[in-house]
Amino acid sequence: MVHLVLVRHGESVWNSENKYTGWADVELSDNGRREALDAGEILKNFNFTKASTSKLKRARTTLEIILKSTGNAAIPITTSEALNERNFGDLEGWEKSAATKHFGQTNMNKWLKSFDCAPPGGETMNETYVRVFHFFHTEILNELKRGKSAILVAHGNVLRSLITVIEKRNRGNLFEIEVGNAKPFLYEFCTEKGSFRIVH
Repeated sequence: MVHLVLVRHGESVWNSENKYTGWADVELSDNGRREALDAGEILKNFNFTKASTSKLKRARTTLEIILKSTGNAAIPITTSEALNERNFGDLEGWEKSAATKHFGQTNMNKWLKSFDCAPPGGETMNETYVRVFHFFHTEILNELKRGKSAILVAHGNVLRSLITVIEKRNRGNLFEIEVGNAKPFLYEFCTEKGSFRIVH
C-alpha cells in the first residue's frame, strides 16, 4: 500500500506566544518536541522512501524526530523553500492581537483571508498555493506513482494548499481547513487510478 502522510510542525516558540511566524526561523518549543514524538508514535508502523520538508528549522526538526522515532532516520530528506510557510512580511514577530490593533481589523482581514492581497513585504496566499502546487506535482506525485510512500512535514498554509489539491476541494474554502500542530493527515494512493483515499 502506498501512503502519503502530511504533518504540520510541532508547536514553535512563537506559536506558544501567539505570534505571526511565516519565514522567521524559530525553534520548536519543548511542547512542540513532545508533539513530534507523539506524531512519531502514531506513525510507528509506517515505512517511507521519501521525506520532504521546508527550509525552516521547526519543520525540519519535527520531521527528524518523527523519522527517528519510526525507524526511518536513514532515508534522505529533501528541503525546499517551496514548502516554507506563507511569508507574512511585516506581520512576522507581531503578537496577533497587537498586530490587529496596530494595522487594523480591515487590513488584517484583507491580508489574511484573501488569495490576492499580501501583507506589506509578504506574499499572497495565491503565491503560496502556486509554489506548493508545483512542488507537489513535480516532487511528490511522481514518487507516489512509482509506488513509494512519502511523508511531508511543513506549515499550516502549506498543508491547507496540499489538502485542497489532494482532496479536490474548492480553493475558496482553503482558509476553513483546520491543521493542528503535529497531527498527521494520512492518505492512501492508488497507483492504477492515480487517486487518493483519505484514511485519517
